[in-house]
Amino acid sequence: MKNLLFTFLTAIILLVFNSCTHYYYAPNAHNVPLFREERQARFTIAGSSGDEFEGIELQSAFSFTKHFGMMANGFFVRPDDGNKWGKGKLVEIGAGYFTSLNKYFVFETFGGFCWGEAINQYEPGFSSSIKFRRYFIQPDIGFITPWIDVAISARFCGLYYNDIDHNIHSLRYEIDHITYIEKNRFSYLFEPALTFRAGWKFIKIQLQLGLSHNLNNPDLQQEILNANIGLYFSLSEKYQRPVNH
Repeated sequence: MKNLLFTFLTAIILLVFNSCTHYYYAPNAHNVPLFREERQARFTIAGSSGDEFEGIELQSAFSFTKHFGMMANGFFVRPDDGNKWGKGKLVEIGAGYFTSLNKYFVFETFGGFCWGEAINQYEPGFSSSIKFRRYFIQPDIGFITPWIDVAISARFCGLYYNDIDHNIHSLRYEIDHITYIEKNRFSYLFEPALTFRAGWKFIKIQLQLGLSHNLNNPDLQQEILNANIGLYFSLSEKYQRPVNH
């Protein structure tokens, strides 16, 4: 409990005391559908924040069989006002396995990949555009009731920068970060997250805190936090079946 409280306090401090740093990767929210059966649909819309970004998260998932599902996600970061800003986008698809462990617990594992881009302006006329691909495996375990869901997930990623374009050779400090990416294009990431939902069986408020740790390139300028809040919608075929009297 003390470690969890420390993590949340650290997240708040990072959000309040930001440092106008340019980042070249930010983790998106985890899509944790917590499927129990076939023909279930999940949709989430959330606002997310980190040290230097505010974004929108759009998530969807559908279970095609009793143990197989797919997901599609979008993550969009809008630029700040002023001459120095950063923005980006990420589109992600995945598929995976799920199973019920008992009445209240489920286990899932999803894998997939995404395409993303980070765009930064350092001064008027000086900018960079860096495109990347990311591959991931994301196991999770969740506790489910009609009113409350709690889940712990861990996303293991391979991040590869495939296209680097910039015109900032004269900006000495910033070019060092770009050069670091050019020399270290591939990173291994460990991204754990805690998800909490409360509400009704069809719609819940979702709170999630996710972290990102770069395992082999610790000097990469990247966000380490994604804190998000939004609405989670759950649809199931069984809720739409007519009741026989």
